[in-house]
Amino acid sequence: MRREKELGRKLCRLSYKTFTCRADALQAADAFAAEHLEKHYRPDDSQIVTVVRYGKRGPPAKGTEPEEIRYRIKAKLKRDNAAIVEELERSGRYILATNVLSGTRGANQ
Repeated sequence: MRREKELGRKLCRLSYKTFTCRADALQAADAFAAEHLEKHYRPDDSQIVTVVRYGKRGPPAKGTEPEEIRYRIKAKLKRDNAAIVEELERSGRYILATNVLSGTRGANQ
């Protein structure tokens, strides 16, 4: 749960960052997924959103061309419950090993 909140915060910070082209935004999203997301979490509903900026504050006048076009990443985290269950089942197994042979132990007693 703690790891999920931390990843959510990092993804939120990434979503506030603007990029100059769509390719840069996709590259940043892929880098985030490769660096931060393990097999237990997946990006869900990832989108690249266009942000249009005009020169002045307020609503633009009709026919005004945008001063610049930037791009943002919009994504959510999704838990992969199947991978979590598989990991829990695998971690729940253990081996009990001993160097005492069962035949010699019974003979001494």
